[in-house]
Amino acid sequence: MTTFKAVCLSIVFICVSGCCPLNTKSSFSSMPRSRPDSSRAEQERRLMMIGKWFGISALDDGRLRRYIIEHHADGTFKIHFRTYNKDKRYEDHVEIGVWGVSGNIHFTITQGWLVDATVIPADPADASLYDAYEIIKLTNDELEYRAVYADVVFTVRRVPDSFELPEDI
Repeated sequence: MTTFKAVCLSIVFICVSGCCPLNTKSSFSSMPRSRPDSSRAEQERRLMMIGKWFGISALDDGRLRRYIIEHHADGTFKIHFRTYNKDKRYEDHVEIGVWGVSGNIHFTITQGWLVDATVIPADPADASLYDAYEIIKLTNDELEYRAVYADVVFTVRRVPDSFELPEDI
């Protein structure tokens, strides 16, 4: 019985080891990709978007919203929204997450909010936190993009890193 077990284990070992690659030092770079490498234009587009951008939007209820978008080189973003009420008071709202570019699509995934320097994590199952935008125009000073979820166009302008949102309208 012991010899029988040894023979069976040997056969299993031989069969299983035949499925293992001989070169255990394989790397991800040798794995096939589902899409070709980024084009030079796509890489330049991403590099151009890194930095601080300022935008203004009029809301349907008549209030004004100003915002600063910070795209960081590591693929993270922070958007600081400031909505001004008619009584000249304002409300701040800060989103954080990851961003990227694929072709002429700019995308963001909101991963949470900053409230008094505390990160409030977002629910990754919330589909409303995943946004895609068609890049219409991108220069060193201006970014114009259209939300895929609605026919809304946003225009933002590059600002210095020291730029802050104004407190008054």
